[in-house]
Amino acid sequence: MKPSFIIIGGVKCASSSLYRYINFHPQVLPCKTKEPGYFNTSSRLKLFWKYKSYIDLFPKLNDRQAVGDWLDLGEDNKMIPSSFTKSIDKNKEYITGEATANTFALANPKWIKMMLPNVKLILLLRDPADRFISHFNMLKRFHSEGRKGYDLGTLDLFVDQEIKAYEQGEKTRIISQGVYMDKLPLWKQIFGDNLELFKTKDFNGALANETMNKVCKHLDIPTFDFNPILKVKYNSTGKKMEPTLASEKLKQFYSPSLDQLKLQYGFSLD
Repeated sequence: MKPSFIIIGGVKCASSSLYRYINFHPQVLPCKTKEPGYFNTSSRLKLFWKYKSYIDLFPKLNDRQAVGDWLDLGEDNKMIPSSFTKSIDKNKEYITGEATANTFALANPKWIKMMLPNVKLILLLRDPADRFISHFNMLKRFHSEGRKGYDLGTLDLFVDQEIKAYEQGEKTRIISQGVYMDKLPLWKQIFGDNLELFKTKDFNGALANETMNKVCKHLDIPTFDFNPILKVKYNSTGKKMEPTLASEKLKQFYSPSLDQLKLQYGFSLD
């Protein structure tokens, strides 16, 4: 099977949870790896070279089962195996897909269209100030695990550094990923209605099952009752973002882009 859908991001916008929810549907089969990262390359040659390996991550309809081998964030804030298996009924129709959260930030949409012309894309958008802080905390966790290159200093200082770098046209680590309008127009130009935007917060609370069935409509699969799984959050610390001076600076920084998002696409994160 080839992927019928890709959750392209954004980072720390609940793509892990959404991917598991979609795979709860009886007509969806998992990719062996949740985040293959196949399209996150600047080399077209590498795309062609790795294409077979990428497709081999998806189920074959003559298999008896499909397996997803992933890692999720455990209660101790450490990554743990989180695998599951689904049986394949030869009399059913299925779709499959993947979720690589930094695709929106890193991939060339023209190349995705070239390799998978009919693929449906899902982009999750979260309040960019909250997204920034959650992303910062993730990199901070990487530093505590002993990984190199993730010592970002304090949040307040890092926010100031990122805003200054962005305004000077320099490369940034986190902040540019929340300026959704920098990249969204090109993605929409190339994929049109095959790219659907969803709010991260709509997958919580009373709207969650209704929102999941909007996802089903986008993916051309029957509606379904997702309520049994919707209370589970994957790869999330579950911590509520508290207002800080840094978050207020971020909200002010992101405000023009959010206004533009609402004006151009009628999409508000309020």
